[in-house]
Formats: sequence, C-alpha cells, structure tokens
Amino acid sequence: MSVNTTTAMSTLRIVVLGQTLDDGTLQLQNRDFRGLKPVASNEDVYEVAHLLASLMDHPLEEVQRIDVNNLVSA
Repeated sequence: MSVNTTTAMSTLRIVVLGQTLDDGTLQLQNRDFRGLKPVASNEDVYEVAHLLASLMDHPLEEVQRIDVNNLVSA
C-alpha cells in the first residue's frame, strides 16, 4: 500500500541553557515558535533561530524543527 505525506504543522524549537541545579547538572529550557511555514528551508529556519537566540538571555544549546505530517493512502 502506498502512502503519501502532507506536512500539517511545523514548529521551531530553540533549546537554551537554563540555570545550574544544586547537583551541577544544567537545566535546558525550550522556546517553541508555532506557525512555521512547512515550505521554509532548514537553512532559513536555522538562521532565524540564531537571530532569535541572540535576543535571549540564555545561551543557545540547539535548534530543532518539529514537523507533524498527515498520512493518507495514495
């Protein structure tokens, strides 16, 4: 059976370093930006994430793109 996918929703997640806990581990914090256009290139998303992260108080740890896809039979 053949299946087609359609991207229904995309989210940009910026992960930043938060505070250091008492045991010395670093706490990560997520900043989610919904409504990302599914056709946006990964390079553009990455560049925008770095621009947004430069406005934040905490240092950038990683950039994630979360895509939700609809599956339909072809």
